[in-house]
Amino acid sequence: FPVPETDLVHSAAAGFCGLPCIIAKLQKGTPYLLTEHGVYMREQYLNMRKHVKSFFVRWFLYQFVGIVVRLNYYFADQVSPVCAYNRRWEQWWGVSREKIKVIYNGVDPDKFQPPLNRPSISKPVVTNVGLIFPLKGTLDLIEAAATVSKDFPEVEFRLYGSASDKEYFDKCKERVVEQKLEKTVIFAGSTNEPWKVYGEANIVAFASVSEGFPYVVIEAMLTGAAIVATDVGGVREALADTGLLVRPHRPNDLATAITSLLKDPERIDFLGARARKRALELFTQEKFLDEYRESYKKLLYLYEVEGGLERSQSNF
Repeated sequence: FPVPETDLVHSAAAGFCGLPCIIAKLQKGTPYLLTEHGVYMREQYLNMRKHVKSFFVRWFLYQFVGIVVRLNYYFADQVSPVCAYNRRWEQWWGVSREKIKVIYNGVDPDKFQPPLNRPSISKPVVTNVGLIFPLKGTLDLIEAAATVSKDFPEVEFRLYGSASDKEYFDKCKERVVEQKLEKTVIFAGSTNEPWKVYGEANIVAFASVSEGFPYVVIEAMLTGAAIVATDVGGVREALADTGLLVRPHRPNDLATAITSLLKDPERIDFLGARARKRALELFTQEKFLDEYRESYKKLLYLYEVEGGLERSQSNF
């Protein structure tokens, strides 16, 4: 099928979904904006290492996918990662610094607001929101729960999200049974009201092994939650000094951070208030949309001024 006639093309990953954008650029001179939530090539390294057993097949796929990634980076007029952390990968793959513009994710602060009351610290709630698969570190969080429960026997770890890897989910459930955590770790399933879930928690914990700039972190920040998270991807850029960061794959460190906060309720309130203040300044939906609107305008203007194909005037 022919690529539709548009004023601008936009791909959300430097993968196969960007190929129609490249074709539009080559055939019609259409300006191309490429955004990345994660880093497509890095995610392929991680996924193929786990799922493709043959070294030679992996090597071939790495080369093939690498070509697709380089094509996207080469033809894109602007590459917009969701955090500065990802910019390093893009530069490593040949994208010039001048071509990169970071656009942080944004969330609606009217929807994600602090609750009227948090649970009592006498029966604390630690919440996690996200898909259940290896890169989210769910097993590490379960190990941390086992340690935290020694100091806080009444603690409840609520894990919200569907299982995108059944084998891994089965391991998680087995670990819960092995550690006798059936009353401590609750697999709560998916939720359509994440703002309510964050509001019902004393602490929101994230144990990811790899991330871009996760929405769940800034959602939790806007609800005034105290956050403990692994220092991966753009999480440090999001939290700065408004939450506690630990190294990935260190469940003991994760447990220590959670326990320290549960022993200091005033610090929970202090960090939560600071997190919301930071999110309101940097990570709102309005700011996010303004950044994209300006990027669209800039790319259209440059093509018109530099003698590109004539384009219809679009309102943004």
